[in-house]
Amino acid sequence: TVDCVDRPVSNVYLFTGTARLTDIQPASNGGYILAGATTGSGAGGEDGIIIRASGTGTVLWTKAYGGTENDHFTRVRHTADNGYIAVGTTKSGRYPQGEMMIVKFSNSGATEWARNIGFNTIYGETGYDIVQTSDGGFAALGIYDQHTGNGEFMIARLDGNGTLNWVRRFGT
Repeated sequence: TVDCVDRPVSNVYLFTGTARLTDIQPASNGGYILAGATTGSGAGGEDGIIIRASGTGTVLWTKAYGGTENDHFTRVRHTADNGYIAVGTTKSGRYPQGEMMIVKFSNSGATEWARNIGFNTIYGETGYDIVQTSDGGFAALGIYDQHTGNGEFMIARLDGNGTLNWVRRFGT
């Protein structure tokens, strides 16, 4: 069983703009990795944000990622090389309606590579989740032509360097 204990919050993450966090995962060597979006730093609009925190919640580093339009991360995962992979949506890429955004970060938060996947659909594409595959690549889940809860499921397969191998759509 797990006991819940009332205790004061010792770490509060403050941003100069608005912020929302959408995922938390265990990080390599203890601590946590968090993903979401903020308007308080980065290139403009809403930018995806990754926060690396210690086991006690102390911020070790933060990384804002995005362009001049609205971008956000939905999920972040630890990778076999002790880095991180994040997936979300960018409206700062080729297609302003939205593209799936995948960014690979090192353990220290440096961007190793980034890939946007979009098809210039009326409503755009959205990234929701990502996993590392047994061969060191990645499989990302999203929605193709996302609109009012509709659209088709989209799975994208990338190699470990971010090269897109294939995309498959299925659903509606």
